[in-house]
Amino acid sequence: PHPAPWNMSCFRPRQKEEAKVGPSKPAPLAFAKLFGALVEEHDRLVAAARSGSEPDEKGSRFRKLVESLVDEHWRELTDARVAGAALKRARLSVVEDDALWKISDSSLPRIDGPEYQELQRRADQCRDKNDAIDADVVKIKARREFHESSMLEPLNDLQRSPWDQTGANRLQKQVAEHMYATEAANDELGALRYEQILNIEQIRELKTSMWGIMMSDRVNTKVAALEDAIRSGTQSWWEGSQSRNFNSLQDELLKEQSDTTGVVEASRKRQIDLNEQMKVLEAKQGKMQTNVWEVQDKEQEVWLDLIKGTFETQVIAWRRCSVRAKQLVILQERWKLASARVMIQRQADVERALRSRDGKALCRLYMQLHGLRASLQAHSETIKGICERTLEEAVATQAKLREAKQAHDTSTGSIRDQNLLLLYALMVEAIRLAWLQKEHLQTVELAGLINWAAADAGIKLPDMELTRSL
Repeated sequence: PHPAPWNMSCFRPRQKEEAKVGPSKPAPLAFAKLFGALVEEHDRLVAAARSGSEPDEKGSRFRKLVESLVDEHWRELTDARVAGAALKRARLSVVEDDALWKISDSSLPRIDGPEYQELQRRADQCRDKNDAIDADVVKIKARREFHESSMLEPLNDLQRSPWDQTGANRLQKQVAEHMYATEAANDELGALRYEQILNIEQIRELKTSMWGIMMSDRVNTKVAALEDAIRSGTQSWWEGSQSRNFNSLQDELLKEQSDTTGVVEASRKRQIDLNEQMKVLEAKQGKMQTNVWEVQDKEQEVWLDLIKGTFETQVIAWRRCSVRAKQLVILQERWKLASARVMIQRQADVERALRSRDGKALCRLYMQLHGLRASLQAHSETIKGICERTLEEAVATQAKLREAKQAHDTSTGSIRDQNLLLLYALMVEAIRLAWLQKEHLQTVELAGLINWAAADAGIKLPDMELTRSL
């Protein structure tokens, strides 16, 4: 026989030497009914005393009701303690060795982990590079000033001296050497400034990744705390502080998303204004008449404004890209919380039924688990079919990209975008399949808990084949 895919020992009935806990015999009247009868008897005795008549029983029935009420109180309290102890033993056996499902993930990057520290180190490297560039800029400016001042004397001599071919050539070469050096210094300054721009933008990308780790770690930590409460056997964990912290996460993420949406909207409005300005500049540039014997001051201003406006568009795109990356993290964490909330609610429903020792509720939940299992399996097959079709389309798209790997036209860019979208769709469906499998494992565990409790309490479930089929 093949080994079982998971350990089912936590679902086996306890050994014969353990005393089975069965429901106590019900009292003739439940606590609430006894209390009501006691109040009615009290009112009757008070009314009789006010009327001046003396009751025949002289309060004997009232005393019996009080005694019965106290007995019923202790009976229900004892049953609750016994049932809670039995349930705690059952759930702890799942916790210690054989828990089948888990929402939190200890392998995810943490804010104090090596992945976060590596991102921080790379960001510090970019800052150090920019500091070194600032030092180089000071040196280059000093060299440029030297050549600018050194150029003045030969330039003045060239202007004052009579025209002499030999002397003029010598002075022209001196002036040219200093001008070349000044030009090279300015080119170096431009290249260094652009390198600083790229370093600054890389810092933003790294900080966005660090923010994603921080957000994921915050959610994962609170989910792990709630899972510890679930697995600890604590009664009413769904009303405890861990559950409240878990529920507050959704509001925190919604606020974060609202803040990022505001940034995107502000960027969109600025982009609209910038596009209008660019249209005006393009129209102005097309109408200009160039006089080659004049300094091209106005023409240069238009060109530079166009270039700076286009770069601002790129900066807006970079910022929006960073914000969209944050929004993706937020949405993924909200998806995780929404999926986790469903699983946690199922856990709470089953535990309430187990604590109440309500046979009808246990049977109903048992059959719901059976139906849920079938739905999960059918849904998994549907998603696998979607993944296969998406993968075929992605393979075809990648083949087109390989054929056009030397092309740089817009159509190739569109194919590359389509490839990214298809790969992302495959990633999302893979995560969805993982959640369905996690939910499937939960049905196994919950069905086992119900089966164990039913066997212990002598409750006949409607379909005893469920656990074996699962």
